[in-house]
Amino acid sequence: MDAVEKWALRKAQPPEAWPSLPEYLTYSTLREFEACPRRWALSAASYPKLWAGRGYPPRLSVARLAGTIVHDVIDKITRALVKSGCPTIQTQEAVQVMRDMGGFTRLLEESTERTLRWYTANPRAAARLDAVRRTLQSQFPDLRRRAQALLMSVRIAPGDVPASVDVRSASEYQPTRRPLGSGAHSEVEVIATEIKWKGKIDLLTISEVGSEIVDFKTGEPSDDHAFQVRLYALLWSLDHELNPSGMLPKTLIVAYAKGQTVVPAATDQDSITLRTDIIGRSESARRFAGMVPPAKPSPDNCANCDVRHICDDYWTEAAQRAVHPMSGASDVIDGEFVLGKRLGTSNWEVATRVASVTGQSKPQFLRCSEGNVELLTGAVVRVVDGKIWTAPDENGLVTLNVGPTSELYVVPKRA
Repeated sequence: MDAVEKWALRKAQPPEAWPSLPEYLTYSTLREFEACPRRWALSAASYPKLWAGRGYPPRLSVARLAGTIVHDVIDKITRALVKSGCPTIQTQEAVQVMRDMGGFTRLLEESTERTLRWYTANPRAAARLDAVRRTLQSQFPDLRRRAQALLMSVRIAPGDVPASVDVRSASEYQPTRRPLGSGAHSEVEVIATEIKWKGKIDLLTISEVGSEIVDFKTGEPSDDHAFQVRLYALLWSLDHELNPSGMLPKTLIVAYAKGQTVVPAATDQDSITLRTDIIGRSESARRFAGMVPPAKPSPDNCANCDVRHICDDYWTEAAQRAVHPMSGASDVIDGEFVLGKRLGTSNWEVATRVASVTGQSKPQFLRCSEGNVELLTGAVVRVVDGKIWTAPDENGLVTLNVGPTSELYVVPKRA
């Protein structure tokens, strides 16, 4: 990345155009949009001056990466079990399947590299990839336990025949979208053309007595998960290419590392109600097409938001009170500052415009060793996850340090 690109990344620049929701909605897209329309739009917009990837370059999050890796390993093992006709992970045949795949450690290593490879072109992540890789590798024992616990939910009924059909995107692989037969099917993309929705079922098992949907979750249980698996059941019934009979699943399961939850199967009336609900919610969301969508500042929406530095609504006193209520002092904060006198190579006096500090003094100084940011007196800067240091003497002066896990952005002057 050259100096021009690095400088572009360090500008808190909103998108030139606001995106519209995709033609086919997914549960995750609608959930993200409804939680905070502004966050979804800022994340999904195009930023050609920053990179060639889709949306805004996301930050590296070890917790999110760990969940992705576990899910990826489960998918690979499930596919192998299905292909080999193993009824569960606990059989002797499954032991041989795992040996042939190289075991859990090899699968975790491969998945980690595959997941991190996507971030190599990400200008926000490249510098931290090695450190994050080491952190993830240190968590392999825990990730293995989580994957093993989730795989206990995989059940392939005796007599099922693994299907050979390759279920992919309807637009790219239309010829392969044909009715699914009896057997276990992993990672099935269901497409409900008439309502413009799609989803991906982790494990779908079809037998003479009906079908079963299993959705793997690497996090903690949530009421949203039951809604999601019911939605997948509806989409399965509306995918007339894969499921011409339109039959609803008999069994719905949400699998967690600590066990599984059986969700009551939907009746025909339940499906009609759910269909009406998601159509109404879709129409409400699409009303913001081409507009500046509203922001919904809250602790849940903003705490781990990857694009809060370019959300102007976040950098207000009202939003900070909503996002960071009085809950005790913290040494990691966000703040918007005006740079004053330069005190050295990397130190500045600053005037705080807004900060997420509660019950403590606001920073008077900023320390930043970032070499590719043009900092000038009078510039407005936003710091994400800066770390406060308070002098131990009687003056108690406060400095905000921009460290390896912090980010600093300059707010461009706007008309």
